[in-house]
Amino acid sequence: VILFVCNPFNRKIAMEGLTSKVPLQVAQGYRRILNRMPKPQVVSSDLGTEWGGAFAGLLEEKNIKHRYKDPRNANSLAVMDRQIQSAKLALFKLMTRKNTTKWDSFIDQVEASHNETVQGALLGAPNDTEGDSNTAKIERFALMKANAEKFESNHDKAQKRDEAIKTAGQYRVAKKPGPFDRSFKPRYETEVRTVREVKAGMVRDDTGTVSYT
Repeated sequence: VILFVCNPFNRKIAMEGLTSKVPLQVAQGYRRILNRMPKPQVVSSDLGTEWGGAFAGLLEEKNIKHRYKDPRNANSLAVMDRQIQSAKLALFKLMTRKNTTKWDSFIDQVEASHNETVQGALLGAPNDTEGDSNTAKIERFALMKANAEKFESNHDKAQKRDEAIKTAGQYRVAKKPGPFDRSFKPRYETEVRTVREVKAGMVRDDTGTVSYT
């Protein structure tokens, strides 16, 4: 089991091998990661039980808020999912090259390589964004500018989507995709709902049921 942490701002990752997914093991692994990564204000995760118990206690101790992934929003942990895929591929390549099924000895190598590799989305490497050098400050400013532009673009798209639903007055809710869904299967419920309110990506029908745009 690997505990994988990613800073969505600069894509820097940290990995810790665990013997199990019980909260105590996860908490111990994350405590080690906090020794080499800045303490975040918020940690986002899926709904797994491993994030309770001792792990939740560690977050409370460190004054870190916990936000769970919304299962209705497939993109809420998209940056993390992409970095996990890259790390898994790097691990697999190293294991194949060494002709072994043991991955634990390669974790540090994969983490270091990722954090030193230039990424197009960052205009540099994750490690380049840290520190007080002029290069790091310029890198962080460029990232903040790019993220602000993306936020503005996404905000405009969300507003247009909300306005379209208001104008239509009716809508259908998208079905949660399954692992084996076929492309020809309906992606929306058959029920047509009447709009009562649309606000900040949330739509409420005339029965009070809330969905997300």
